[in-house]
Parts: sequence; structure tokens; C-alpha cells
Amino acid sequence: MDGKPYVSPAQRAVLDSLATAEHLQNISSTQLQTNDSNTTTPLEEELASLATAFAALPVNLEHEQPDDPSTYTEAMASEHASEWTAALKEEFDSLRDLGVYQLVPRSSIPPGRKVMKGRPIFKLKCDQHSNPIRFKARYVCRGYSAVWGQDYTKTSAPTARLESFRILTHLGAALDWEIDQLDIKTTFLHSLLEPD
Repeated sequence: MDGKPYVSPAQRAVLDSLATAEHLQNISSTQLQTNDSNTTTPLEEELASLATAFAALPVNLEHEQPDDPSTYTEAMASEHASEWTAALKEEFDSLRDLGVYQLVPRSSIPPGRKVMKGRPIFKLKCDQHSNPIRFKARYVCRGYSAVWGQDYTKTSAPTARLESFRILTHLGAALDWEIDQLDIKTTFLHSLLEPD
């Protein structure tokens, strides 16, 4: 690191928005001084309310833990070893229950082919007071060793871009919509969701 404090992407976005609002406020106040008018425009009132709303946001919007275990050994040596074990068991159970993999004997592997190896990824989710609320473990294969046509025949990444979320939240705010969040565990392993 270069000695600067860590700033999460969400904090950076808020700071950028505050800077933009302040800049627009300065521009509009300069225009007011040249017009010699004491009335405020709707734009200025909106900017003032946005600046107040952004200032009221908590400082730490994302509660990332820079000391998340990077290996299985580190996770088992930490004070939360039992929680990491439970999280990893939950991950393996969901992979097994959804039929993501098939165990094959090493003797049945064709010559010249290798079994893809993987490793766990650990992520600690904390609340606004840095208290652990969820221990998340994922098991990922080293996909860079896969060969197209041999190990896989299609790829997909059904994720939305950040701009899409921004458009939806802007629309929701402008039209006074109620916006809900839904989190589905191992959603990428589910092909179709059952309608409720």
C-alpha cells in the first residue's frame, strides 16, 4: 500500500457524488451572485437536499475485512476455525445437492488428461460495527486449466452491469418506487427458479 487509507468503491462513489454536488452548488451560487437575486432555484434546493442526504450516510458502507483468510490453512488457524468449517461444509453440501460435480475414480481418467484442482475462498461479512455476521466460503476450480471442447463446451455469465443497477435505483428514486433486495444462495447453480 502507499500509506493511504483504504476507501471502498461505495465510499468513493459517495465522495465523488458529494464533490459533484458541491461543484454544482458553487456554480449555481456564482450564477446567483451575478444575477443579484436572493431566490433559490429548484436545482439548488435539490442539490442541497442531496448534499445533506449524502452527508448522513455512514462512513463505512462496505464492511470488507482485509484480513480474510487466503488459504484453508489460514482459516483453520484463525480464531473462527469452527465457523469457517461450517461455511465450507455448507458450500460442499450445496454443490453436492445441486449435482455440480461427479466423482470419478482416478483410474478412469483418460491418458493425457488431468483432474481440475480447486481451492476454497473465504469472505467474512460484518455489520456496521465490524461484528461478524456471516462466514462465507466458496469452492472454486482453477478454470484456467480447462480446455475448450474437452472440459467444457459453453460459458455464460448472467450478471448485470453496475450501470444497470444505477439506472434502476435512479428510476426508483425518481418514481418513488419501493426497491427490495433478494439474495439467493448459490444462485449461479440454479438453472430455473420456481415461481412462488
